[in-house]
Formats: sequence, C-alpha cells, structure tokens
Amino acid sequence: MRITVLFDLDDTLIGNNMDAFLKVYLKELSQFIPNIAPQKFINDLLTATGKMAANQSPTSTLEEVFDQAFYPAIGQAKEELGEKIHHFYEQIFPTFKYLTQPRPEAISLVESIMQKGYEVVIATNPLFPKMATLHRLNWAGLPADRYSFEIITTYEDFHFAKPNPAYFAEILARLGCPSNPVVMIGNSWEDDIIPAEKLGLPTFWLNGAHQANSAAPRHCLSQTGQLADIPAWLDSIAGQAVDLPALQPDALLAALIATPAAFDFYKRKLTDQHWQISPLENSWSLLEITCHLRDTEVEIYSPRLQKLITEENPYFASIDPRDWAEIRSYRSQDWRLNLEQFVIERLNSLQQLSSLPAGYWQRSGHHAEMGPITLLSLVHAIVKHDQEHLNQANQLFKTINRPAV
Repeated sequence: MRITVLFDLDDTLIGNNMDAFLKVYLKELSQFIPNIAPQKFINDLLTATGKMAANQSPTSTLEEVFDQAFYPAIGQAKEELGEKIHHFYEQIFPTFKYLTQPRPEAISLVESIMQKGYEVVIATNPLFPKMATLHRLNWAGLPADRYSFEIITTYEDFHFAKPNPAYFAEILARLGCPSNPVVMIGNSWEDDIIPAEKLGLPTFWLNGAHQANSAAPRHCLSQTGQLADIPAWLDSIAGQAVDLPALQPDALLAALIATPAAFDFYKRKLTDQHWQISPLENSWSLLEITCHLRDTEVEIYSPRLQKLITEENPYFASIDPRDWAEIRSYRSQDWRLNLEQFVIERLNSLQQLSSLPAGYWQRSGHHAEMGPITLLSLVHAIVKHDQEHLNQANQLFKTINRPAV
C-alpha cells in the first residue's frame, strides 16, 4: 500500500541548528536593509513571525499575515523593499550554507521511499519564503527540481504553521485527504510530533531517545529512533489502517478549518474558467463542489450543530442534497460568492464549537436514518463529507495543471 511521508527539513533531512542559523540570518538580513535600526528590524520581524505562528484565518496566507504586521511596523512599503529582499534571498542567503551539514543517509532514505512509489511532502515550518526553503533543500542534496515532492510548505501558499495541528490538516486537505497511511517524521517534539499526533498521524521522532521523555500519549504505530530505523518502520505501517483525523475535538476542529484553507489555495491558483471545468460528463466542477459545500453547510450541518448544542435530544429528518446541483443550477452560479458564504458559515460553526465545554461534545440527538448521534459524531461526519469533496477538488486541480503531452 502507498504511504504518504511528511518530512521535516531542518535537523531532519539536513543538519541545521536553527538557533545558530537564525542568529546569523537575522543579523545579516537586518544589516542588509537600509534606514532601519537593526535591532528594531529584528524585533519587528520576530513579532510578525509570531503573528504567522498564531494565525487562524483560512483566507489569509502566512505571507499576508507577515506583511500586514511587519511593513507598517518598520514604516516602509513592501514594494519599496521587494527588490532588496529578493536580492538578499537570491545572493546572500545561499552563503549561509556553511551553517548546515548535509546528511547522505537522508538523501538515500528519500530516494528509496520515492522508488517505492510513496508520496513525499517537505513539511517544514512555513515561516520562510519559498526561495529560502528551496535553498535549504539544495544544501540538503534534495533539490526540488530533481525530486518530485508532492508539496513543499512555504509561507506563500500555507495558512497555518507549526505547532498548530491545522498545519498538518491543511497538508492533508491539499493532498486530497489520501486514504492510505500518512506519517510524519521530524526531530522536534513540540513542533513535529505533538501536533501531528493530535491530528492522528503516526509519527517517527528522530533522535527522540536523546531528548527528555514525555508522558504524552502517542499513536500505536509511532516510533522513536534514527534515520536508519525509518525504512523498517514504514514497512510495518504499509497495509495498516490509519483513519484521519482522530476522533477527538482538537483533531476535528483542525480538519474543519483546513477545508476553507485548501479552497483558498485553489482560489489563488485557478482562473474563473478553471472553476467551470468538469473532465467527465457526470462529474462536478470546482464551482459545483463549492455550491454543494455552501448549501450543505448552511442548510444541513450548521442547523444540526445548533440544535445539538441548544436542545435536548433533538430529532433530525433525513435530507438528500444529491439533486440540488441540477435543481439549483449550480453551473450558472458565482463560485466566488458561494465560497465566501461557505467560509463565513464554517467560521461561525468553528467559533461556536471552539468555545464549548468538553462535555458538550457528547450531547446527543436522533437522526432518521443514522439513529443516535452525538455532537462529536456529527462533526466527524462533516469532516468525512469535506474529505470526499477535497479529494474531488484535488483530482480536478491535478487534471487542470497536468502538463500537455
């Protein structure tokens, strides 16, 4: 069975002590930008980086969050510094290679994994621009133009950062919610292991035996060890059932917010014409998927959530939305408006769910076809419904972007 492998980058695929690296990086960048006191530049950059790490908006990329915090603070427009910053990452940043150490065993590991047909994602904390991440991959001996990584997470495209479990949920959403096992490999307990475990991913804690033990529970398939131990670990996972996300409130909330983030990515990458494309006669376009998500969110899921939260043992009639696409002429609707309305409704639901006491997740009701349900099982059903259509959207995106032969 295929496995999707998420790799952290720094101190996982390449030796890079981030504390030492950041010290040099911040010093050089602050001195490279004119007319701003270096310490003020560093302080404002770190504050803006903190804003990225805390972002919970599925419609704002981390780059946008950074820009909104950083450039007003230093009193300069991004357009004024754009060429200078681009030059820094193009010419100065590559000189930091001496701070890192390649790991030949990591290169061999990635190559052997790819030879088995496994998907590989570079799941590095997306707080750097793409150019900086590509340089680090080059230093690792894993250049992106030679290795077919499914995703490389950078601040231009991603909405959430480590250690937010939504970061890992966004990766899954962008991958189309694969049904095969998905695993995370990294060296940081706080940034790589804990949030991935919260979502339900089996994890491999690299060099974890040399770090402080934690009492936090881990997936039954998770392991700790060295790079050399990973192939056997992956072999033990192949064929195992890994249902994502975990049936826990934090995991489900992360999955719920990842769906609008994935569609925001498609919004930025595709044209109006692309949203109308349906490759097969009876298949949906992205427009129709978006209309369906909006209608089911507004007319089915949000009202049911509200009733379960506010009423005692409510009854839910069965609603069949399968004919809505034709009856409501989805193909003639505005995808932007539908997406906006879906996001608003989803965020309203998330705000309400996030503030609930733990006991509310077991509040129960009765569905005409499903029988007894709880708030937890209803949210899980919403997530599974999202996954079905995220998979459709991912297949459409791949079809649209497939190179012409």
